Amino acid sequence: MKWNIRLVAACLRRDGVSVPPEELDSFLTTSHAIAHLADRLNQYLGRLMPPPNDRIDPATQGTLDWLHQLDEKGQTFRYGTVRGGKGQGLVRARPNQQRVDFDADVRRLHDAAWMLYAGCSGVLDAHAENQAEYYAEYDVEMPSAMDY
Repeated sequence: MKWNIRLVAACLRRDGVSVPPEELDSFLTTSHAIAHLADRLNQYLGRLMPPPNDRIDPATQGTLDWLHQLDEKGQTFRYGTVRGGKGQGLVRARPNQQRVDFDADVRRLHDAAWMLYAGCSGVLDAHAENQAEYYAEYDVEMPSAMDY
């Protein structure tokens, strides 16, 4: 998802929309919360694309919302232990672990990841190509999108 945020930010910059690289880098390096990342991607897509490509598709958004409910801070699946409260030291990251349908959950996550990787990235790559063709056709220098 972070890659898609960088791609859409580059497209926005080429269209003359201000997306400060320092602010974006700061956000992406400090945030691991799925809801925050999905919200930023939706904001940028909404500024770049017309419907229905102006946001993450509903099925993928539903999976991301479900994943965020399991891991609101974006740390649970990254670490086996986390810092506890005052004086607790390290504690289990998933103290209330429950039985899950692993196969179904993996399929659901795979589908969401594939949609973000192939679906969203594909649309953004096509948009970037259209931008390049537009600027080439009108013999106008394409604004730099800066590094992703």
